[in-house]
Amino acid sequence: MKKLTAGMIIFGVLLILGGLSKQFSVFGLIGSFLSPRITEQDLARHPSAEAASDESRAAVVEYHRRQTEFSASLLTRFYLLANILLGWAALAGGIGLFMTAPWAREMILSYAYVSLPIQLFQQVRGAVFTVSMMQAAAGAMPNQPAMAGSIFGGIGWAMGLLGILTVCLWYGLLIWYFRRPVIQARLAGGPGGGTLGV
Repeated sequence: MKKLTAGMIIFGVLLILGGLSKQFSVFGLIGSFLSPRITEQDLARHPSAEAASDESRAAVVEYHRRQTEFSASLLTRFYLLANILLGWAALAGGIGLFMTAPWAREMILSYAYVSLPIQLFQQVRGAVFTVSMMQAAAGAMPNQPAMAGSIFGGIGWAMGLLGILTVCLWYGLLIWYFRRPVIQARLAGGPGGGTLGV
């Protein structure tokens, strides 16, 4: 009987949880089709726009307009749909791992190889958008110092860099771990598992 290593259990749990969480993207996908129905009048009636001063109201409306366009873009819809499908792959890989199915390794590696470029692209795209939105938010705030936009932009880039590093670390670990010959042998039913069982 093939035994699970500690690493396989940890990755299996994380893959299943990650796959389940990706299914929430369906709500974002639905929202992306509802966003185009929001009109300029709706944006102008947004509570933050109504509460803004006359000189910043236009900037607040522009802020919400750009946010709506981003969520309704084709790239966003493609990413959300891909996220849902990749979530199914992660679920299958995690469940297959607990079953010690030989195909689980190939499923997980395929999931990682496909997800890595998609997630990196979305992280970079999201960082660029976040920076522009944070700078727009700074411009919409009255009595802000001149360098507020630069400060907000720096925070946005830091958040984007953290997201990129997290994506590289997670998928890099998946690829490294499941490319190990000892894991391939363990799932194939051969000897292996390492002296530490990882």
